[in-house]
Amino acid sequence: MGGSGSTRWRGHDKAGTVEDSYVLDAAVLTRKGFIPREPLWRPWNLRWTDTRTERELASIGFEVDTRDAGAPFARLHYNANGNPKDYRVRLESSRPPFGGLRWWWRCPALGCGRRVLKLYLPPWGGVFACRSCHRLTYTSAQEHDSRVDRLVRGGLENLTRGPVDQLPLRSLLLTLKAEEKLVKKMERRSSR
Repeated sequence: MGGSGSTRWRGHDKAGTVEDSYVLDAAVLTRKGFIPREPLWRPWNLRWTDTRTERELASIGFEVDTRDAGAPFARLHYNANGNPKDYRVRLESSRPPFGGLRWWWRCPALGCGRRVLKLYLPPWGGVFACRSCHRLTYTSAQEHDSRVDRLVRGGLENLTRGPVDQLPLRSLLLTLKAEEKLVKKMERRSSR
């Protein structure tokens, strides 16, 4: 389990990632004023752009209605893969312990309804839904560092050492964690 190539099987592609998806983050939208803290109805047009070229990648119509405290919602209307979409996503608020107001989405996928902070629309998707409904993963979870395997299997002496500043941060953290586990294991063996 979790060995080399474990994220890909014969005839199957890697899982979709959140990094490849369009994201509606309730916290960011609240901070930028798209989801108001007071009861209000307001239409917006949201755009995703390429940060390097400033070229527009996608846009959606986004209307927020928080006037009815019992049933706040956001209405989304856009085209996904050539199909027009128009639907409501329920909003829910909570009060953090130190004050303020936090908005959450209720996942609009059929049968889900989870309270989530972010909704995703992957390239193949039709509706914004939670990460679980789209079965999305993170790119970092699909990366594999064989040096960590060698460390865990064979001990510190089998790890090909190189300059620490050349290791990716994730690899460095995994290496340090694996090294710590190995030291504890060796200490237990020597105390027997």
